[in-house]
Amino acid sequence: MGMTIKEFMDLTIEDRRLVMKRLVNDLIHNSEAVPCKAIADRLQKNYANFCNWGQVNSHRNIPLEHLIAVMHLAGSLKILDFIEALFGRAAFALPQAGAGLAEINRESARAVKEFGELLHEAADAAEDGIITRAELARIQKEGREAMGQIAQLLAAARQMHLAQGDKTEAGPVRLRAAAAGGKGK
Repeated sequence: MGMTIKEFMDLTIEDRRLVMKRLVNDLIHNSEAVPCKAIADRLQKNYANFCNWGQVNSHRNIPLEHLIAVMHLAGSLKILDFIEALFGRAAFALPQAGAGLAEINRESARAVKEFGELLHEAADAAEDGIITRAELARIQKEGREAMGQIAQLLAAARQMHLAQGDKTEAGPVRLRAAAAGGKGK
């Protein structure tokens, strides 16, 4: 949706409701992981009432206590991504513990790929000297994905370091000692 928090807050309450309803509708009805009926059944909710949670013309809203479960069952974090983007933030999945060298290599390749896509989007957008709202949204999306991959790479490297038995973090003191020929890895 490519919207800033200021733009969102400047909407009327009804327009904010519609934006959120569309997100919920997409979450409920466009899950690639699980059909809508299966999610309703898993939550032990009446299918028609469940479907109404996302209908723009319905005054039924998804109860907050069900939002996380629906997101999990639908396999979608689009609502969180939207909220993160409003605040200029990005969330990313953390790697599993015990990442090895192969995992670090994979994460490095993914980070490079995402950074390349970011550079491509930025170059294409800036070519005419004007960056449109849609172009900015694509640049921000690619930037968030690149930052997420870099963070996953850093976390995988940290996990590998900690898995080797050294439970201390490499900090400035250790790095200075290693550079001076002292102890350090």
